[in-house]
Amino acid sequence: MFCPGIPGAGKTILSSVVIDELEARYCGDPQIGVAQLLCGLSPLPILYDKHEAKGTRPTIAELLLALSCITSSLRRWFLVLDALDECGLTDTLRLLDILSSFRTSDSNMSLFATSRFIPEIMTKLHTDAVVKEIRGLKSDITKYLEANMDELPLFVTRKPDLLFLLARLSLSSLKGRSIARDIRS
Repeated sequence: MFCPGIPGAGKTILSSVVIDELEARYCGDPQIGVAQLLCGLSPLPILYDKHEAKGTRPTIAELLLALSCITSSLRRWFLVLDALDECGLTDTLRLLDILSSFRTSDSNMSLFATSRFIPEIMTKLHTDAVVKEIRGLKSDITKYLEANMDELPLFVTRKPDLLFLLARLSLSSLKGRSIARDIRS
């Protein structure tokens, strides 16, 4: 499954939920493995130790070889790739090519990947993956605001008039803005 989305849509949070669910569901089965790769980080301690002294990172081929060794005895395994767009386009496309051949030879692998909308990544993953865009809904925004009210300074939360003013000013600052770039400026 491939889940593209805009920055801030919740791709990394969803990846974490997927990992938690897979680990909870299959934690008692030694024949099933779960692997996560947050692009830019090495998940394998042996490779980390090997490259740490040199100040380098494992190559994609090294990571996949290690995964292949680890997963060869598993009945089934899951790979979660979060933030593909943050790997650098060349590395990401190479990774997807290798994974494509890896998936062909290993039908026991299930892939879950997230990325921003990068045309080259979308093209690579559209061919053999279920695609589900990650989007924020009004209900998600409401839940987020309700869950984070306690992060506001006490002087704001103690005075409902200030809270209302803060909300009104925030909304007013967005009026007349037609694109995200306008908000940043």
